[in-house]
Amino acid sequence: MNKRTVIVGAGLSGLAAASWLSNNGFQVKLIERGAGIGHCRGEDLQIIRNYGKDAGFCDSLKDYKIDIGHRHPISRIIKHAPSGKSMSVVGGGEPLFYVVRRGGSEDSLDNQLFDSIHKPNLSIEFNSNVDALSGDIVATGPLLRNVSGLGYTFEGVDANPEEIHLFMDNNYAPDGYIYIAPFGGRTLSVGAVSFDLAVELKVLLDRFLESNAIAGKLTEGRSKKEVFSGYGYCNYPKTARIKGKLFTGAAGGFVEASRGFGIKYSILSGLLAARSIIERKDFDSLWTAEFGEELETGLYRRFLLSKLDNSQYDKLLMSEEVPVAKYKKIPPGLAESYKEKAFTAEFRAWQERYSLEKTL
Repeated sequence: MNKRTVIVGAGLSGLAAASWLSNNGFQVKLIERGAGIGHCRGEDLQIIRNYGKDAGFCDSLKDYKIDIGHRHPISRIIKHAPSGKSMSVVGGGEPLFYVVRRGGSEDSLDNQLFDSIHKPNLSIEFNSNVDALSGDIVATGPLLRNVSGLGYTFEGVDANPEEIHLFMDNNYAPDGYIYIAPFGGRTLSVGAVSFDLAVELKVLLDRFLESNAIAGKLTEGRSKKEVFSGYGYCNYPKTARIKGKLFTGAAGGFVEASRGFGIKYSILSGLLAARSIIERKDFDSLWTAEFGEELETGLYRRFLLSKLDNSQYDKLLMSEEVPVAKYKKIPPGLAESYKEKAFTAEFRAWQERYSLEKTL
């Protein structure tokens, strides 16, 4: 067996793959276009789910010798509709989410993954622009785009450290949402996500910050420390092995399409690519069994959410407060309105439109 592996991209999936390969005796060459770990993105805060099928994800990574110690627990999410109606979803003893730092800081998720790599088995090249297909694992981030995100990080705020907000409003985030997430009580990210790439997301987010009372109160008098932005790629690929290369993370489309959550699937796909090489197992079979159903469900929700206008967002809010054990991401009645036949046709059209096989 050839125990030398080349990974193009030192994002989350590339770092996860490098970690498991290096800890299993493989020599890993990691090629990164940025100047250092996490340097290709602005400093921001991102969210990891910790309920339902995602419960315990962070702790499960210890089986792969990865310890995500720097994470901030969130016990409540407040969802807001344009009408002014809101709903709180509260945890049942365990955090609903964890907030992590991204970027180049010492406590970022990126550097926590880097720390788990067995360094004697690693060589790394920074500031290197190479063809994505020049490695064994493609972990470059999105090669196709169908979602965008942009936001600001504020320091010195006075925020509830265990509470995040999500705003559904097509006036400010068409076919998407705006979120407010704290890391402790003093650091805050306000970001917008949209599946409509034609919108002027920065213009709309600035208008939101000027007009929304909750965001205004939290950020009043605070300067924007960091600006972050980027694109994503969501899909259920027919295969993530193309031209003999294993595509991981956003390069493979492994992003949950309803809300754009990608951390879990980036890390898992990187680990599964490593396992595919170490154990000589089929990569497509591994990721399909691990999270394929979740990706499909995310696309179902994305197609349904894209059909809602501002007057219909109230239907997603079940009551003023809901324990997470009773929370339904798509409430009964609304789910039935989107027929399986319509989903099947839209699903196949999405796969074709965003096919990496046809693009590369």
